[in-house]
Amino acid sequence: LPHTGCGQFSRRFGQDAPDHPPDYPDLEIRALCRVDVVRARESGGYAVEFEQQSLENYRDQEAGKARRKVERMTATADIVVVAAGTLGTNEILLRSRMSGGLPGLS
Repeated sequence: LPHTGCGQFSRRFGQDAPDHPPDYPDLEIRALCRVDVVRARESGGYAVEFEQQSLENYRDQEAGKARRKVERMTATADIVVVAAGTLGTNEILLRSRMSGGLPGLS
């Protein structure tokens, strides 16, 4: 799972966003996710720990009918590109470094 996030593509199309863009069959796009940390794996590659919120819960939360409920998940990938915007990227990288997930990050 090389990409999890809630980028412009996912926000624009919501639940109608295709799971796999045609040019990248192994790419999975998920909306309503919040990345906690990225960790380097001893076996190589990375583990991305994130929270996944359901679309139904998101809508209920926005309508004031429910509190935010998430499922904690982990995805692994050989390569991870963090592109969460100006503040989001820094926050993810700092949390990852502080938790020891990316020891080589300066």
